[in-house]
Amino acid sequence: VVIDCQYWCEKTPRNVMFFSRILKCFGAKLRILHVVRDGRDVVCSVHPSAPDRYWVEPKRWVKEVETGLVLDGHPQVMTVRYEDLVLCYHETVQEILGFLSLQHVPEMDDYPMNAKVVSDNAWFEPARAISAGSVGRWRNPMQRERVDCLLAEPGACRLLSRLNYDMVGG
Repeated sequence: VVIDCQYWCEKTPRNVMFFSRILKCFGAKLRILHVVRDGRDVVCSVHPSAPDRYWVEPKRWVKEVETGLVLDGHPQVMTVRYEDLVLCYHETVQEILGFLSLQHVPEMDDYPMNAKVVSDNAWFEPARAISAGSVGRWRNPMQRERVDCLLAEPGACRLLSRLNYDMVGG
């Protein structure tokens, strides 16, 4: 198989299970951005097409984040917190561009207005402006039981701490 592309962006969370194989297959030019999100928000996210169930179980969050962090520090892998991307967009994007050896272009600051892809049949809704609206939803007292399920999962607190998530105030 000959693959002729310069950039490829793919966001399937379970691909973390294949980071090592992907690195081996694509070689030294490949760069992987491993985007992680506060597990408390992740496990509180309701499935868009099934509002009576959650999107991700606590055990899955722990397993996938642990697996992705195995390559933390690898020169071809950069771990980025979702919260940093939405709360400190410009600084975080500059770090990402440096890692990818890319230059900033003004169109990046006006997403999705300048996006080449604004919808896809795999998306639940069209592209929308970056927003921090989903950050910290786990703090809602109605989510306490769900958050406690995550915190009881072996390894969850260690991961949240390793990723510098505030463990106080929940």
